[in-house]
Amino acid sequence: MRPTIAVLAGALAILIGSTSMAQSLAQSLPDAPISPPPMIMPPLPRPSSDPVQMGLAAERSGDLAGALKLLRAEADKGNVDAEYQVGRFYNLGIGMAPDPAAAAVWYRKAADQGNVYAGADLGIMYLKGQGVPLDAQQGIGLLEVAAAKNIAPAASNLCVVYVQGISIKADYAKGLTWCRQGALAGQPPAELMLGELYGWGLGGLPKDQREALVWILASASQRNPGAEAFMGRLFTNGWGVPVDYTKAVGWYRAAADQQSPDAEFALGQAYSKGLGAPADPAEAFKWWLKSATRGNWAAQKAVALAYAKGAGVARDDLRAMVWLSLADVRLRAANESNDDAAVRMQLYARMTPDQLKEAGRLAQLWKPDCVEVLKCR
Repeated sequence: MRPTIAVLAGALAILIGSTSMAQSLAQSLPDAPISPPPMIMPPLPRPSSDPVQMGLAAERSGDLAGALKLLRAEADKGNVDAEYQVGRFYNLGIGMAPDPAAAAVWYRKAADQGNVYAGADLGIMYLKGQGVPLDAQQGIGLLEVAAAKNIAPAASNLCVVYVQGISIKADYAKGLTWCRQGALAGQPPAELMLGELYGWGLGGLPKDQREALVWILASASQRNPGAEAFMGRLFTNGWGVPVDYTKAVGWYRAAADQQSPDAEFALGQAYSKGLGAPADPAEAFKWWLKSATRGNWAAQKAVALAYAKGAGVARDDLRAMVWLSLADVRLRAANESNDDAAVRMQLYARMTPDQLKEAGRLAQLWKPDCVEVLKCR
């Protein structure tokens, strides 16, 4: 559901800096266009002697091996709830290394017996190609079965899949239906996507910045890092709100605390330019490096330039060339233009052929979350 008028007014007051204006705006917002889907009734409590409940109790107590043993014994008997829980253990790596292939087997068993939660999780695995072959249509089909039974996370996932075009061509109109269902059920990813659809006027919606802010704020209020980072961009660029770099940095920091690569890069930019934060090249480099290790190509390029120039970090041509090579791969994949020719020529002039060859080798060894590019394996 939408946030209450009081909560929304408080959030808008922070956003636009005026309590009276925020209260007026919050009161004037129209009701949501469709009614929230009915809540899914939780299953009736089972006796403590129920083997599945005993397994889950063992998990809660920290006896993960014992929990899996109990659940697996029941799953082997065809207990659908146990099959789903065993799949969850393998999928999340509870007490073990994750095993997507094993998770998919158990999720399929449970889904074939009508467990829509298992079907939804299996659908996500098909969309990612984890434990099963990549199959977008099968993944979407499984999620749609669950969403049709008011499983809110399934609707939210469909919203993201259609709007962002994950494994399929983006379809904003189809995405809108699922975004509304997920957002009205309070799912933060769907709230953010619905806000973006209103903000850009996509999916057949009118362009409506006020409605966009309502949904993005609703998502950010639930600590969705994507929404928090988006709020930072609103204040940075003055999209529907006055430009306020200090507030932007506050939102970016909230998202960066949850390891959002986009927010970490934006914080680096703020410290680099002194916008909303003190100009501090070393602090800028720290945040760029965090983002770069998570695969953000813009941050990888910023790290490369910092190493090449000795800005906020000691100059290091080898590290600069490794990060520049990594950024280039992602730039090409994203069809983005590259404007680092001058720095690249400087590095070519300063480095030996052996150093350039080593930089290429190290770039091929890099994996996400590897901070020290000279030691990635």
